[in-house]
Amino acid sequence: MRIEQVQHPDAELVQQLVRVWESSMCSNHHFLSNDEITAISHSVAQALTSVVHLIVARKENNEPVGFGEIQLHKKASKLSTKLCTGMGFTCGKRAESCG
Repeated sequence: MRIEQVQHPDAELVQQLVRVWESSMCSNHHFLSNDEITAISHSVAQALTSVVHLIVARKENNEPVGFGEIQLHKKASKLSTKLCTGMGFTCGKRAESCG
């Protein structure tokens, strides 16, 4: 897995990341309907284009499997993906330090 910072995500990457987000929501947020997830995903796509420090996790084949935002003035980061579950990442921190 490779982690990289993306300055200006293109439309294709944004759509790939929205699919990662949707997959995560379907797997972990059972209280949301598919229609609600779809409605929210439009806001996610818009937000991804304005993130200053976008971090993308990619598999060896370059497929995005997770993403997050680093806020330099606040120690905050999120890594959101169904595919990274079990790979040692939870809540944007290493799993052993997540409480």
